Amino acid sequence: MKRKIKRLESGLCLIPGTKASTVIDLFEGNFGKARPQTIACDASIQTEDVSEEVGQHDAHAFRAVIGALLYLARHRPDLLFVVKELSSSMSRPTLTAISRFRKVIGYLKTTSDFCMVLEKPIGGQGKWKSSDRSWVIETFSDSDWSGNKQHRRSTSCGVHTLNGGFLLASGRTQRVVSLSSCESELHSMISALCDGIYLRRCIEFLNGSHVEHHLLVDSSSARQVAMFQGPGRLKHVSGKLFWIQQVVHEDKVHLTHVPTLWNVADAGTKPLACKRIQMLLHCVGMARAEGDQTIGQEEYEVQFQKYSSGKQISALAKNIARVIVFMGLEPLQGATAMPLGGDDIFGFNAQCSIEPNHLQKRGLFLDVHFHVQHFGFSSACFLGMGVRTGK
Repeated sequence: MKRKIKRLESGLCLIPGTKASTVIDLFEGNFGKARPQTIACDASIQTEDVSEEVGQHDAHAFRAVIGALLYLARHRPDLLFVVKELSSSMSRPTLTAISRFRKVIGYLKTTSDFCMVLEKPIGGQGKWKSSDRSWVIETFSDSDWSGNKQHRRSTSCGVHTLNGGFLLASGRTQRVVSLSSCESELHSMISALCDGIYLRRCIEFLNGSHVEHHLLVDSSSARQVAMFQGPGRLKHVSGKLFWIQQVVHEDKVHLTHVPTLWNVADAGTKPLACKRIQMLLHCVGMARAEGDQTIGQEEYEVQFQKYSSGKQISALAKNIARVIVFMGLEPLQGATAMPLGGDDIFGFNAQCSIEPNHLQKRGLFLDVHFHVQHFGFSSACFLGMGVRTGK
């Protein structure tokens, strides 16, 4: 692979052996200049290509550049999806395929110094799961149900980490047309799990110790199918896929739910916005300038604060609901929650205190005041909820 490994204070930096400049020069030498781009592709890459085929010379050059890009994509999860889509045109390249390829080259111009950073691992500590064992493999799985407008086959993606460090990523087009998102996610889980089992057995062979394996998905329906025995309502699905139920039943792999926001496998399933892809790359461990600059740090912090605040507000609402039920009251239809403190309530580590409520004639109106303190600032919020007695 000829990749370069640079030692950092926090770990190792893996620099791809195939330089982005090599791919750029090879493309522009045959098809002309490309303008810098912030994303590798847009939604048009999943539409039907009805343009005419290119000549033999351009077709040969197209395949040569794709071949070089395939080596680079092994270290770049942000290129998995677009390289997979462009590779489907290798047999019969068209004018539209070259136009889409030009956008990828423009994206490489702005991301030519991307690299993968592997931080010093902590035994038994993964990104989402931890164990008393020394090694933990986390396999993230995701799919895009029937995203392609031409053949309607879904895209599967799997990202594997070992003790939190990036190990392998793969993106594939499913062989069958899935009739539901649950079926599409199930195919993706099977594909990612096959790669994960192979990696787990290789690591166990090398170090001679047991490796704990976790499969993380954001689809609740597909996770339920994998946890129970039998096809359920998916009787049209091939029986050869349900071996995952036996693997889960025997505890050879542990199923875990991961929110879609933090599912890093989402990067290889469909075109994403610039901020979204940078946030996912930050979660994987991508950096630039040979590991000296992090990618998507600001986007990650914004999403983390929103996610944490949402969980806190949800927990507060559940606690209020428990109080209402404990008091033997029923919520009125159309009850609303109205924050008056502006954006301050969405701060990180918000602290809330509930003040006593008051009664109104012919019913009860729960008037909850709570104060939010965040980085030295405080704001008052109001939560009004109409309730009535059970009489």
